[in-house]
This record gives sequence, C-alpha cells and structure tokens, in this order.
Amino acid sequence: MKKTASVLLALVGLQLGLNTLLPQNIVSAQGGQTLTTKITVTPLEKSIFEETNKIRANPQSYIPILEAFKARNIPGTNNFKRREGDEYNLETHEGVKAIDEAIEYLRNQKPVPVLERSVGLTMAAKDYAADQKDNISEGHNGNDGSTMETRLKRYGKIQGTAGENLSFRVGHHNNSGQDVVVALIVDDNVPNRGHRKNIFNPQYKKTGVACGEQKQMDNICVMDYASAYEDN
Repeated sequence: MKKTASVLLALVGLQLGLNTLLPQNIVSAQGGQTLTTKITVTPLEKSIFEETNKIRANPQSYIPILEAFKARNIPGTNNFKRREGDEYNLETHEGVKAIDEAIEYLRNQKPVPVLERSVGLTMAAKDYAADQKDNISEGHNGNDGSTMETRLKRYGKIQGTAGENLSFRVGHHNNSGQDVVVALIVDDNVPNRGHRKNIFNPQYKKTGVACGEQKQMDNICVMDYASAYEDN
C-alpha cells in the first residue's frame, strides 16, 4: 500500500497594508546564486523565485502543469499518485475541484510585473524558516514572538504593502520550485485562496525566499513580498 501525506499549503497567506511605494534595485551576483557575500541562495530557493516570476509573467504557462497534476488523480479519491522518486502519494482536501478552479483562474489572469530579489526580505524569510525548524507556531507568528512585520523591519523599511506565504511539505526530498508554486496556486483547503492572491498581487515588486528543514513536516519554505522595501 502506498503511503499518503498531506503536502499542500498548511497556512493562510498573510498580507499587511502599510504605506507608499519607493522603487529600489537589488543587484545579485553572477548566476543569481549569491545576493551578497553573506547570503547564499539554495537551488530550491532559486527555483521558487524563478517559477514565481514565470507564472506572474505568463499565468497561462502553468495550465499544462496543472493539467498534468490533475491527470495523476486516483479515481474516487482526493489523492494523487506519487511521481517517481517521491516517497508518498499526495493527499488533498478538495481534490480535482480545486485544480479545475485554479486552471480557470489562470485562463483569466493577466500578467503582473516580475519580482526583484531583496536582501532584507531574504534575511527575514531565513529568520522565520530557522524559527520554525523544531516547532510550527500558529499562523505567521514566530516561536520567538516575532510577527511578519517585525521580521521585515529587522533588515529594512517597509513602504507600501507586504505579505508572506508559507509552504510545509512532507516526504518530498526532490521538491522543486514548480511543486511549491503549484501548491500555492491550487491553494487546497484555503477558502480565500490567500496564497494565490499573494503570488499574483500586482503591487508586490520585491521578494525574499528561504527554505529549511522542519522536524514535523520535512521542510518549510518562506516567501516574503513587499511593494517597496529599503534595506538597512
């Protein structure tokens, strides 16, 4: 018997309303791997950043990806067959219904500007990923008492709106950025589709991504967004 595990998003995306926009450019080193001498981006983090920009620039490009995901549905269930190399089948709450709804959404979604990588937002995301390593806290509040806003303010100034998506996944050691973005877009069992809204929020101009190990769920990825963010 195949194992099953819940792998889609566990928490509601968060959005914070703040002030006005101030554009800023963050220049990354060759290959997009290193932001500064002290921040290195892992392949998964780089992939999430690239796939997020791919779907923002061309929402319809993800329709075949979702259709392929749908084709793996186990008839009569809300579960999906595992891929080669995955340890578990995929267990969802809504099943095919949520995928169909996401596909229809993408058919009508207009492109939005791609995001720039931000050093400060990346640092804030890394802090939260590290905070959640041993124990998943409630919502977007850290075990250290931090909120998304206080974490972002550690490394810069928020001007405009800001948001955060969290992805907790089990048993998928070959996770890709595409896997994470698919989960955010389908947004299984999240009635307001808050993760999807964050992905396509046209106000967001900057992002930071961090992933790490998580004791209960294998791994966590944190994606912070802001319409404008000035590093300290």
